Amino acid sequence: MTIVLGLSYPHLYAEISFFNLGLLPTHSRFSVGAISGDGTTVVGYGSNEASFSSPNYSVLRWRHDTGLVNLGPLNGSGSGTGYGLNFSGSVMTSGSWESPGYYSYRWTEEGGQQRLPNLEAGVNVIAKGISGDGQTIIGSASTVGIEGSRAFLWNSSVGIRSLGTFGTNFSSEARDINYDGSVVVGSSIETGGEKAFRWTLENGLQDLGRLSTEPYHGAGASAVSTDGANVVGYSWVPGPDNGSLSRAFLWNASSGMQELGLVAGFLSSSATKVNSDASIITGGFWSRSGTYNEETGYSDEGGAFIWTPTDGMVNFEEFLESYGVDLTGWEILGITDMSENGRTLVGNGRLNGEIRGFMVTGVPEPSSLSLLLFGGAVLAAARRRNRD
Repeated sequence: MTIVLGLSYPHLYAEISFFNLGLLPTHSRFSVGAISGDGTTVVGYGSNEASFSSPNYSVLRWRHDTGLVNLGPLNGSGSGTGYGLNFSGSVMTSGSWESPGYYSYRWTEEGGQQRLPNLEAGVNVIAKGISGDGQTIIGSASTVGIEGSRAFLWNSSVGIRSLGTFGTNFSSEARDINYDGSVVVGSSIETGGEKAFRWTLENGLQDLGRLSTEPYHGAGASAVSTDGANVVGYSWVPGPDNGSLSRAFLWNASSGMQELGLVAGFLSSSATKVNSDASIITGGFWSRSGTYNEETGYSDEGGAFIWTPTDGMVNFEEFLESYGVDLTGWEILGITDMSENGRTLVGNGRLNGEIRGFMVTGVPEPSSLSLLLFGGAVLAAARRRNRD
């Protein structure tokens, strides 16, 4: 049986590739922020310092035809970070600290940079995402005289506008936007906890609910599919010793909020990205109530996951190794983004202790995953027997 599987499906094993996105000679680290919907372009930042808070970081872009290229600070401040890309990779959002606050930009190679305006005389404008058509940018921004931040939406026709909150004088943050800019998702901090929202121009903020009915156990939305129909995120549930645990969820109008489960042996999970039809979802898992950082991983023991309807939630490192990917020297910290179809993933890890960006291409269609994972397990067992 082992021989039949190995001979029958060699192309399926060969099509998955994992590779280091590289490093420029002037930098000691490269951290990935986003990938274009078509999977051709990656942006992030490079630095020669040990900390993101250092001013010495530059916007880096990777393409299949050029490799890693330093786009410079883009804003004249001497620093910059690439955050988001449209579907084709031709439009980018970037940001940097500039006195007296944080500012964000829309950038194209042909037209250069355009700084986003402040929201109601605020000083911080932090872009979190850009629509697939490249016309609309979302994020969070501060305003004068109001505590916290406000989710915002910007495009050239209406300028910058607040998406509001569910209450008065509370904070909200927009985290992702669909292809045509008609649907925005994020979270709003309210009395009694956090609320996951889905925003449309027609209906405003829609509360997506939560998995727990207990007080102070809220939810947050992290990403939305290109058609705006499927939303993923996290919802807090009661844990041991009066603590809280996180659960990854998938929401749509027909099914409501559905829990995605856990990686075996771990207690918390959070979904951060979803492909066009919600057949591939990625995120992180950890032991209990630790927090996630895309550069440094989880404060508790944990890692990155990939989820499909057929196989549920799987440890991403184990997923890769089941296809024969050699991860010697690597520790996967997180998956930061995926292409629209979910077949190309990017993220960050430690390679021999140093922060590096990676790309995984050729992720199989979900209908193939069960067979492949089974075949990978059989072949791995056969290799072990042969070694013995």
